[in-house]
Amino acid sequence: TNEIYDPDEFTKLNRKYYELKNKNLDLKTLLSIGFIDKNNHISRGAMMFKDNYSDNKVLITLTEWAGLDKGSNVVIGTETCNGNLLDEVETCISFIKSHSVNGYRKLDFGRESIFSFPERAVFEGVVNAICHRNYWINGSQIEINIYPNRLEITSPGSLVSGEIMQKETNI
Repeated sequence: TNEIYDPDEFTKLNRKYYELKNKNLDLKTLLSIGFIDKNNHISRGAMMFKDNYSDNKVLITLTEWAGLDKGSNVVIGTETCNGNLLDEVETCISFIKSHSVNGYRKLDFGRESIFSFPERAVFEGVVNAICHRNYWINGSQIEINIYPNRLEITSPGSLVSGEIMQKETNI
């Protein structure tokens, strides 16, 4: 792009980087990962990390269904997000946690929460859907659907090679 990198427009990204690496995000690092060029112009993909970013290219719909498929006419909860990619990850994980059947195990001194889906697996699924999404398919969206017996995360696009992974998708 022709936009110059301004750290004040990427405070969420800088805060997250510091949280994970315990150091500030510097221009050398941004250049090495292709976030900016040698003249400090930000890449098109980097735009999606701006604090105030909003575009339907990053649209995600989240739905909890009462039935075992989308044919059910009862929706328990729904939400959409289409902003900064870091915010989207947090919104998706929060929605899944709050709309999943959760319980707890009694302990001698308190209780331990039990979640329907492993937290790490949910994080991986959401991040993979966002990272590997084909952002060139206009009018598409990532869909996260929660059913009584499963969680489905669907991201638009296909493998770069065009292969179909029949064995890998039939788990």
